[in-house]
Amino acid sequence: MTRESIYSTIFSAFVTFVFTLIVKRLEGKARLVYWLPHTFLFHVPQDPNPAQPDQPNVFAIQTNTLTIQNRGSKAVEKLEIIHQRRPDHMQFAEGIVYEESHLANGHHAIKIDALGPKELVTLQLLSYRNLPVLIAIRSREGPAKRIQILIFKKLPSYVYVFARALMFIGFFTVLYLLSRLLLYGLGLLSISA
Repeated sequence: MTRESIYSTIFSAFVTFVFTLIVKRLEGKARLVYWLPHTFLFHVPQDPNPAQPDQPNVFAIQTNTLTIQNRGSKAVEKLEIIHQRRPDHMQFAEGIVYEESHLANGHHAIKIDALGPKELVTLQLLSYRNLPVLIAIRSREGPAKRIQILIFKKLPSYVYVFARALMFIGFFTVLYLLSRLLLYGLGLLSISA
């Protein structure tokens, strides 16, 4: 084999590897995320009980919101929301069909059969006795990832299109320059002034 054919084979293998990674990345998959946009503790005053003077005159009520979203392009199957024990009151903001069960370790599980691509559900919790302790959110595809959210003003769509176009141009410019550098390093290309 000649030197040029070896370089050509190596370059072909590298390009095949890169495009295999790109195709794998573009392949549809589920991506389950969740965030806790709201938690608030109310201290509701109540009349003192003369029979129990050592009891506090404040009644604590906590509200929580849990939002779960499938940001992938494939449906999530067998979604489970696991709390340490059953929340006092809970309600889904959407009309979601779910079932409740207790796991062998005593934890409370809320089970949803499927969550479609880009679909999200919101669980509202109201607690006065048992504060909700979230243990895990998982599915057949794996555990959900907690993300931080920040509310900001949505920009016009042309700004996002322009930003994507710049990133696209930049990506292919870098790819072109790296390929030229690789070919120059292998001696298959000479730099002309």
